[in-house]
Amino acid sequence: MTINDFLATISILAVSGAGRSDVVEAIGNSGWVPHKMLLNGSTDKLWTLAVYFVAVVLLVAAMLAISYILGQRHREHATGQPYESGILSEGSAQVHISAKFYLMAMFFVIFDLEAIFIFAWAIAARELGWVGYWEILLFIAVLLAALLYLWRLGALDWNPNRRTLRVHD
Repeated sequence: MTINDFLATISILAVSGAGRSDVVEAIGNSGWVPHKMLLNGSTDKLWTLAVYFVAVVLLVAAMLAISYILGQRHREHATGQPYESGILSEGSAQVHISAKFYLMAMFFVIFDLEAIFIFAWAIAARELGWVGYWEILLFIAVLLAALLYLWRLGALDWNPNRRTLRVHD
C-alpha cells in the first residue's frame, strides 16, 4: 500500500465518522509504517524533498545576487550619519538610561502577562466552575500581594527623596 492509498483510507474513515479503533485497525492492516520508510532504504519519495531544498537554496541565492547587482550604492558623507524622524542626532549615542525605566518595563511585562492568564480563565470560566473561580481569586490575591510588596519596598516610587528600599536579611 502506498502512502496515497493509506491517506485515502484514513480520510474515508474520518469522513464516515469512524472511531479511533477503526482508524488504528486500518493502520495496522495497511502494513504502512512511516518510520520504516527511512529505515529500509526506500528513498523513492525523498527525492522531492531534495529537489525542493535545492530550489529554495537557489532561489535565496538568486535573490541575494540580484539585489547585490542591482542595488544602489551610496558613498555620500550623509549616508553614514545617524538620522531619525527627520532630526539629526546631537551628542553621543552612549546615553545612560536610568535602571528605573527597565524596572518599570519588567513590571509591565510581568503584570501584563498575568492579564493574559486572567483572560484565558474568563473564556473557560463556565467550564471551570467554582473551583476555577477560587483558583483565579487566589491568583489575583497573589498578584495584589506582589504589587503591594513592590509598592511597600519603594520600587514603584520614582521620587529619589522618598525612595527607601527596605530589604531585610
